[in-house]
Amino acid sequence: MREEEKDIDNLYELEDEENLYNLEDSDDSYPYTEENDPMQDGVEDSEPVIETNFKDSREACDEEVTEKTYGAEEEFESEDDEEDDEEDDGEDEEEEQDSKLNPALLLLKILAAPVEGWKALKRGDYSVEEIASGCFYPLVAIAAISEFATKMYGTHITIGACMLLAITTFIAFFFGYFTIILLGGAVLPKSAREIFRNKFSKEFVMMNVASLALFRAALNLCPMIDAVLVFLPFWTIYLIFKGVRFLRMPAEYESRTRIILSVLVVGVPVLWEWLIELLLSLGI
Repeated sequence: MREEEKDIDNLYELEDEENLYNLEDSDDSYPYTEENDPMQDGVEDSEPVIETNFKDSREACDEEVTEKTYGAEEEFESEDDEEDDEEDDGEDEEEEQDSKLNPALLLLKILAAPVEGWKALKRGDYSVEEIASGCFYPLVAIAAISEFATKMYGTHITIGACMLLAITTFIAFFFGYFTIILLGGAVLPKSAREIFRNKFSKEFVMMNVASLALFRAALNLCPMIDAVLVFLPFWTIYLIFKGVRFLRMPAEYESRTRIILSVLVVGVPVLWEWLIELLLSLGI
């Protein structure tokens, strides 16, 4: 019996070895697992088997690389967009500078088309110094120098008298501007005083006084048509009436402001001339 049992055991061992050799020589399409391994029969797993999904990890890596790539492209695109916006802003500023009129030409535009002229002054964002140096001071100087033209039409007038007239004219318009600003801040309604003291209000007064200086020069240079030119200050009043609404003050004070500014702009230079002549006549 023992010999038969040994023969049976040997037979089982031979069968196991044949199955193992057949498994190694078999096609790869038959998957190998621990369950199919004949050597693992009856053996318990000592350690847990960790399965790794290489396909999922590869897809995750591809997604990460794609996100980084597209993120970098979006950063480059955003930088390009910012550069384009800066270039567009620079072009707009250059266009505004090109369309910005010289202050002297702007005064002519205000005289020819008051509403459009005041709009151009408002939108042009001029500084007070630009209006003063480009329009006001030159016209005041021209008005003063034009007093010497009276020597051409009246031989009885001396050079000293012409010099005195020139100084009087310059003082009347130059100090007249500052006097209008001071009196306007005191005479106008309280709600309009602060508005009147801003940059555009100063430029507004300066342009109107410059128009009077221009009319004064034209009157001195062309005395033969003084019967017509003497009415030119009324055009300055018309400019004031058309431009007050651009000061952006309350509507209920616009009419009063028009009247006050008209009296100040036209009357203050005349008042300065009268004061200077009075002082000279008194020998002061």
